[in-house]
Amino acid sequence: MNHQISTVRSSALKRIAVFIEVLVIIPAALSNALAGETCYSEEPLPSISKLDETENGIMATLGGFYVERKLRKSPVIYWNEEKGWMAKLEDNVKCISCDSKQIDELKRMIPRIEPIPIEDQEAEEAPSIPVYYDGHIWFGIDFYLGEGYAGTGGIGRFTPATKQLEIHRPAELKRVQIQKVVHDGEHLWAATKYVVECDGTPPALGLLKYDWSSKTLSQFKSIKDGPCGFVINDLTWKNGSLWVATDIGLSRWIKEKNQWLHYLPDKNDPSQVSTMSCPEIYTFLFNEFAATKSWCDAGNTCDKVLLDNLKRFRPDYYESIKGEGEPVNRDQ
Repeated sequence: MNHQISTVRSSALKRIAVFIEVLVIIPAALSNALAGETCYSEEPLPSISKLDETENGIMATLGGFYVERKLRKSPVIYWNEEKGWMAKLEDNVKCISCDSKQIDELKRMIPRIEPIPIEDQEAEEAPSIPVYYDGHIWFGIDFYLGEGYAGTGGIGRFTPATKQLEIHRPAELKRVQIQKVVHDGEHLWAATKYVVECDGTPPALGLLKYDWSSKTLSQFKSIKDGPCGFVINDLTWKNGSLWVATDIGLSRWIKEKNQWLHYLPDKNDPSQVSTMSCPEIYTFLFNEFAATKSWCDAGNTCDKVLLDNLKRFRPDYYESIKGEGEPVNRDQ
């Protein structure tokens, strides 16, 4: 069985109606636990929607403003460990993670998860997209939140040889779903999202790192650590690197160097990919939003949404630019 098996559930994003003549703040139809969240659209953003593993690297399916909507076409670019970014997959090289049968087989092996009862709500929980590593099937807890349904988040593992099912439920994950996990040989990495009544996928806790032995859950608050984006659309592990597809480009953590790199495909020619710092990407986005006047949710322009996410996920960087208007090429 492969060390890592990569796939991702397609994100069911819908277009959000924005009334220009009369500005109306539309409250998100969320449960009480998410009453403050609003609908979220990646359409104006440089979103990477999906990652797949190839024999020599990865392929990334682009979403957001890269999509040719009239043609309903999403560009795909490829990373080759020796040649770098490529616009076309080499002859005779195949996607080795596109077949979901192995994922389905792993899920079927995991016993039914007994949900924690929730007052006045139906509790239903299921394993996220799992990964097989070191004799265990590792997974997160996934569930739907809204319309009378909820769940209690967590991270689990099932050992086929002993039929033992174990689930850890950190307090931080109480109402947070995990869509996918990967294993780097030491830690689990988890992609979190909210799956709710609201159209779109508001950010949850972003990317998480979990130490199974110490039961330690880590988030990323520094501008120098973690991905640049806040919605984690996909994860994959390839040749010693963690690849993270987000609503704002593609990030890569090289384990041996403990180094984060961030990639942003060109808006007009996605095969041309720049390596940029997160502050440089945020500056680009603020300039883009100023020019396009884009809306990223049901009641807020994209620049407001970005500032809110920076305040929430990158507080030190937010404080450094607060009140100065659009940030201009500053790094921390």
